[in-house]
Amino acid sequence: MNKKKILFSVRDICEIAMLTGLAILLGTFAEIKIGENGGSIGFAMIPLLFICFRHGLLKGFIATGIVYGISTCAIDGYGFHCYPLDYLLAYGSLCIVSLFYKLVFKSESKWKPYFYICLSILIACVLRLAFHVISGMVLWETPFLGSLIYNIAYVGPSCLLCMILFCALYVPFKMLDNKYPVQHRI
Repeated sequence: MNKKKILFSVRDICEIAMLTGLAILLGTFAEIKIGENGGSIGFAMIPLLFICFRHGLLKGFIATGIVYGISTCAIDGYGFHCYPLDYLLAYGSLCIVSLFYKLVFKSESKWKPYFYICLSILIACVLRLAFHVISGMVLWETPFLGSLIYNIAYVGPSCLLCMILFCALYVPFKMLDNKYPVQHRI
């Protein structure tokens, strides 16, 4: 009998839904707003990054760019014309951390995982920043330097905060990953 490969198990869907919901709650209630035109410093990226590390590139992009992106775009109220750059691609770019999964969660070293956590989050935040800057230039007709300064004012501190918190939560995250491994990382 030919078995179909299940890419999303019920456990995967439930875990991704709970972590995405947590990210939406953190993004709504536990953040510091920067300016009236959007942007905030907060903790929402922590559960999103954990999804991406555990579930891989495709599942991570679906969770962060599509599910979290559409939800927060609707909640933020800036209009769906912002969705492709400011939500889909900016948050979807966080899935790049999944490429560092083995270096972070399968490493036997004591210090190397922390280095790779910081490096992967930095790369993801630079990509996120790039999409926000492009959005500022295209949608809001802001000059490059103005868009860069405005967006780095909240993406930079959020990136640093996420690096610190993810490193602090690394041991429990690794224990969870070992106890409940994901069957199909895609």
